[in-house]
Amino acid sequence: MQDEFIVKGAMAMCQFGVAPAMLNNIMDNMNVHFNGKLAVTSMSLGPVFPSPAFGTCNMVPNMPKPCVCMITKWDNPCNDFFINRIAHPLTKNSKGTCALGCPMCISFQTTGQIPIPSMPLAKVPNAAALQSDMNPLAGNDDSLKARVLPIINNNSLQEAGYDEHKLREEYTERARAIKDEGMQRINDGDDEEKVARWANDERNKLKVEYLMKTPEDLRNLIFKYNRKRGKPTKWGTLKYEDLKSKGMTDLQIIESAARPQPSAKDVAENIYKELGEDSLIVLNKYKMLE
Repeated sequence: MQDEFIVKGAMAMCQFGVAPAMLNNIMDNMNVHFNGKLAVTSMSLGPVFPSPAFGTCNMVPNMPKPCVCMITKWDNPCNDFFINRIAHPLTKNSKGTCALGCPMCISFQTTGQIPIPSMPLAKVPNAAALQSDMNPLAGNDDSLKARVLPIINNNSLQEAGYDEHKLREEYTERARAIKDEGMQRINDGDDEEKVARWANDERNKLKVEYLMKTPEDLRNLIFKYNRKRGKPTKWGTLKYEDLKSKGMTDLQIIESAARPQPSAKDVAENIYKELGEDSLIVLNKYKMLE
């Protein structure tokens, strides 16, 4: 499968962060576009992810702080051709280094490109076909299909490519593994607070990863629901300090990492109770209240 070029609006994750961030501060390239969006290059450095970027920085586990991401280098760009004569375009395999993190701590989850009917996505072409600063196009990328908005006739999560049963099983298994590893670390003599912070961060990352698998319009509705409920982040993630303020012990935080997510129907009912009629367009589109 060919690699797609990264453009403005791409989502990335830092291994020390708790939530994805969108790359939208591009200062080195104002001219070259892929499918109508500014290309991100090896010279797109500095605060390309607006603060608080990836939420909380856990580079020092016992001293978390708001993320202020400053990119100092991009590894694995497409070196086959130049953009603006001095830079190379980034692909989904490119990795970013933060001044406060470690080498290649940032990786892309999406490219920022949006499939448009009859218009293929901009891919990395063969070197023989390259010309300076061209906008080469190729076929559709199957890896994006799960994130494409369903066509009008899709009327259920299953038809939208979201297999709730399979994803819930995967999520539950991975969440349970976080708790099991945490308890094993405690049994091996690790500090309870350190393990609890780790378990909570891993659970937050897992929640974000699986929320990214939902159809975009439903995901945006969940964001709106979380904001209405006063959640600290649109993803519904909670920091270690948030849980402690609720009176939870470190062992309870570790245990809670294995807590299963509610079913799609339960989520839909809660959203409807909170947001009312405004939520019905999306909820009925996927038959979530039936």
